[in-house]
Amino acid sequence: MLHLNNKGWSLKEMVFLSSILLAFLLVAIFMIIRLYHGLNKSGITDTPVVQKYLYEDVERNVLDAGIDYYNEYYNGEENIRITVSKIRRKGLITSNELHAEGEKRSCDGYVEFQDGIPGVFIKCENYMTKGYEE
Repeated sequence: MLHLNNKGWSLKEMVFLSSILLAFLLVAIFMIIRLYHGLNKSGITDTPVVQKYLYEDVERNVLDAGIDYYNEYYNGEENIRITVSKIRRKGLITSNELHAEGEKRSCDGYVEFQDGIPGVFIKCENYMTKGYEE
């Protein structure tokens, strides 16, 4: 038990209370570090969301360039597949617009018009649009 005298806390009581506070502080630091590493492993603070957005951005670039190509060369035809290489030859898209973050090479792909409705499909090293056909 803690005993008070007229002079305040004794050295023994101060050491005891300080060691308890130090133990709580160490447990709190350990839990914070563990929580931080757990969030990183679960992907909450990592970049997959950003990467997915960048792949979608590449898809948007290919789609926009494909629509421009379609309107210039195929307007009115219903079932057309326009490859990225055709779009690049006409200067409607650059390799930078096809390069997603985390990829070493530019993505490849095509825009497919079925009954006049465009669909975009890309293939990168670490990503492929669902429905992509070689």
